[in-house]
Amino acid sequence: MKVVHICNLPLAEGHPDQGRIVTHPGRWVLNLALAQRIHTNIDARLVVQVPGASTDYRCEVEGVPVHFVASPDRFRSATLFNFDIRRLRRAVAEINPTIVHAHGTEDAYALAAQACGRPTLITAQGCFFIINRELPPNRFFSRDRVVEWTERRAFRRAGDVIAKSEYVRAELARAFPHLRLHEIPNTFDPRLLEIPVDRPRRVGHLAFVGTVAQRKGVHLIREALSILKLEQQQVFERCVLHIFGDRRKAAEYEVQEIAGLRELLGDRLLTHGTVATM
Repeated sequence: MKVVHICNLPLAEGHPDQGRIVTHPGRWVLNLALAQRIHTNIDARLVVQVPGASTDYRCEVEGVPVHFVASPDRFRSATLFNFDIRRLRRAVAEINPTIVHAHGTEDAYALAAQACGRPTLITAQGCFFIINRELPPNRFFSRDRVVEWTERRAFRRAGDVIAKSEYVRAELARAFPHLRLHEIPNTFDPRLLEIPVDRPRRVGHLAFVGTVAQRKGVHLIREALSILKLEQQQVFERCVLHIFGDRRKAAEYEVQEIAGLRELLGDRLLTHGTVATM
């Protein structure tokens, strides 16, 4: 059986745009493909769209064939991802898989998989119909609203969906009762279990791990530290905040929040950038 995973993956060593383009750091789909190739007879392959890349790039990452597909990085949501869908469908057709597995609904992945004319599976993690309800976009026409529309379109046409958490499964069951839902957590590299955690703790040190985005609540950390500074000065003075996941090409929200935290904490704010999984 040949399975194509349409997904995110950090750029491989040797990619012409490595170091120039910052991509999603997650590798759980690669972990899944590795497990499928090692423990089953599944020929798992990855198709990864890279907005802003200069060229397509094919390689193997830890033995898994990967096709990095170059695409423009502007006007994608404004066209309802139609050109992305066509581009990804062509890349998948070259592989001629048995099943197409789309990871995430925040981009063209789900609709592209469904356009391939093969059995399709969608993995749902963070869903925009949930996010936009809790954090409504400021503008009526925005990327977040377009993504919610394309996401709903994909779920209405879907059959089997993997939910990565209990609450996502519950939300999907309410919104799309026709779906056959499977609750399966993310795969992870077993080498992580070899990292010792029984080390001395650093009193007052806090760590935020993730992209510095509004829906991740970094501003709530800043506001909490401001309250602590006013009400518990001695405790505040021991606080050191580490951020893992800040980006060199930062969006406006990230720039503002990092600047606010820097003003609050000074050299007790330590930004580590996007670090390798291990």
